Amino acid sequence: MSNLHDKTVAPRVPQRFHLDKRAADLASRLGFEREADPDELLTTRQLAALLGVSIIWLRMGRLKGYGPDFVAVTPHHIRYRRDRVRAWLLERARLHG
Repeated sequence: MSNLHDKTVAPRVPQRFHLDKRAADLASRLGFEREADPDELLTTRQLAALLGVSIIWLRMGRLKGYGPDFVAVTPHHIRYRRDRVRAWLLERARLHG
């Protein structure tokens, strides 16, 4: 007899996004040139421009959990570490590329 309170949830498969097709290229362009600092903190505007997505897309990604890791310097000042964004892109490329 099954317990009505038991809920089995299938593992969530990450949603595909248009940038997944170019995630590996973006990761290589995102700066691991010799002079790029992997700890550099990018603003939402800077990252949106680098990824070719809107600021709104990044905000929604923060809220819904599908975007890259971020640092909340203050509640209204969000930053993204360059190396974490690169790792997120490489993972997207591995999963969906």
